[in-house]
Amino acid sequence: MAFAGYDPEAPKGFPQFAQLCIDSAKKNMNMDLGYDLESIKKLDDVISIIGKPKNLGQMVTVIGSFLGEAFRRIYDGRWEWSEQFKTWAVMFRLPDGKEEGAFVFAKVQKRFVNGTQDSVAFYAHVTDSKVKGRIP
Repeated sequence: MAFAGYDPEAPKGFPQFAQLCIDSAKKNMNMDLGYDLESIKKLDDVISIIGKPKNLGQMVTVIGSFLGEAFRRIYDGRWEWSEQFKTWAVMFRLPDGKEEGAFVFAKVQKRFVNGTQDSVAFYAHVTDSKVKGRIP
């Protein structure tokens, strides 16, 4: 998902969008979400239940914010603007000291568009494996 441009205030809104995702999943799907890997793995089900949303951008923002906030909290990351991709990523440190970014909005959009072949759960598994040094 491309943003209109860099807005340094945007990350301040991501926690509120993430909370909207949590509240909506509970209210509409009776699904409990928290900022943990088990909840991230439920996002494939959330997206499947939603199907083809009327407003893809809005759904990507809400669910992508949740995914990003979960990664940020789990891996002590931070939001950073990518000028190259014109979107926000959650940056976190790998065991070798290098930083890597999770492009959460792009991942969520791909999951909506491409279906289960772009699994959020698998993305979370790979991200977790990288952060814990299980894969380079």
